[in-house]
Amino acid sequence: MPIPRHPPRRARAALIGLLALACGDLRPPGNAKRAAKEVAYAVEPGHPTPPGGLDARAPGRAGTWYAGTPTALDAQIDALIEATGASPGGQARVLLTPHGGLKYSGRAAAEVWARVEVAPLVIILAPNHFKEGERLAIWTEGPWMVPGHALQVDAALTARARLHMPQLVPDRGAFSHHEMELQMPFLQRKRPDARMVLISIRDSEKQHFPLPAAEVQRLGEGLAAFLKELEAEGTPTTLVLTTDLVHYVPLAQSDEQDAELMRLITSYDVDGLRRYVSKERVSICGEVPVAVGMTALAALGKPTFGWQSRSNSLHYAQDPEAVVGYPGGVIWR
Repeated sequence: MPIPRHPPRRARAALIGLLALACGDLRPPGNAKRAAKEVAYAVEPGHPTPPGGLDARAPGRAGTWYAGTPTALDAQIDALIEATGASPGGQARVLLTPHGGLKYSGRAAAEVWARVEVAPLVIILAPNHFKEGERLAIWTEGPWMVPGHALQVDAALTARARLHMPQLVPDRGAFSHHEMELQMPFLQRKRPDARMVLISIRDSEKQHFPLPAAEVQRLGEGLAAFLKELEAEGTPTTLVLTTDLVHYVPLAQSDEQDAELMRLITSYDVDGLRRYVSKERVSICGEVPVAVGMTALAALGKPTFGWQSRSNSLHYAQDPEAVVGYPGGVIWR
């Protein structure tokens, strides 16, 4: 049934409620009112949003961590990208990005996304900061909604990814929060027709390399085999690895630890990263999915990071005693 452009208030409220159920809120039933509001962002009258379907992932942080309407979101992302003064240097083979709210990490994320063109297939490895869902998870359901867009998941390639990485368990709960979602506002602007394969690995700033080395190695080898297979078939792919760096520490400590983390990541020193994070109890929040990506890329010849940077939350939070760090990196094809 077509959605009226400007339905009456009562009809609009009922429609939003039905769409909230259709898009499957990922939080407990007590959040149904908030879920209805979130789905309203995705179907704002006058904007051509494809229907998400029963298995879609609702935009949980729209209106809070990033803009909540299609027009406002496009304007927000465009402003962040334009402020960098950068332009694409080619298609990205790999991106290293943060995943904080855009008022905190948006500048750092924009420095990455502004510099690249994005391949038709995007594989994202994100941490799961909460004890929800499977420890090693893959998304096998419907599209991810953001204001104005439904970003599509490639079911066939997701199934093939599972053949190479059978440890990954289909699950919704592991994707309940913001870590994966904060890639979508930039992706919908840079490549709205992208097809996605989405992987989540439990990790947070309070866990110091929680995945055993052997599991990191096996997942990395499986990812490498999958990427190699796609390359042999002529399927261009952009791999996105997302993590924030240290959390809520004094600026001097942030500068020291973030610089060392970036050195270890971009030199493919997985063992060194593990030792450093574990021994020093460094509060990075996504070292495990990044290490899986590092392992895969090392098996594919250790391609050079052609651009890298690091930033922090100080420009917004303005508290030099509680800084959060953000990484940026690009490997061009």
